[in-house]
Amino acid sequence: MRSSKPIDVLLVHLHPPVGQKFDQVLRKRAGLGVHDPCRLEPRRIKHLLRNGALIVPNFAQGGLAEGAQVFVSLAARARPTENAELCAPATFYPMPSIAYRLARVAVGDGIAAVSLYAVSPHDVVAGHALLRAGSGGLWNERGQALGNATPVTFNQPVGYCFGGGEIACQELMRRPWQIVLADRA
Repeated sequence: MRSSKPIDVLLVHLHPPVGQKFDQVLRKRAGLGVHDPCRLEPRRIKHLLRNGALIVPNFAQGGLAEGAQVFVSLAARARPTENAELCAPATFYPMPSIAYRLARVAVGDGIAAVSLYAVSPHDVVAGHALLRAGSGGLWNERGQALGNATPVTFNQPVGYCFGGGEIACQELMRRPWQIVLADRA
């Protein structure tokens, strides 16, 4: 007899949808079959909660500003001068995991998160949903808003990605990020 692997997932119900096909992906990655117990609970939310407290990030406050933080990968520690220039007048703050960086931005700890490494949409779908719930967004290196509404777009890797407030992300997208990648090859 095969043991079942129950999994509970809370999907943020947004329009256009984020992760519409994520249930199929989760089932496959978790080794679940079509008939295995898996409860998907779409919910409409009006705000984000962090440790039970209401969070109201204000992405409309503008772009990069002194005192604001841009979350970048830990690799930024190897090129601090270049990363400081690229994020100015905000401060760059290295931390692991693009998923973690996006979540931190979604709750207002930073103005934007940057990934200069190819990421799978599976790596950013949760952060994208949180950003969208707080009126932020996620864009690729060409400035195109990312969407995960179809299985085809959900499975396409993304080059660079920028998440957070639109004004801050647009400013960051215009910067020459190639300078921090020059020695990476």
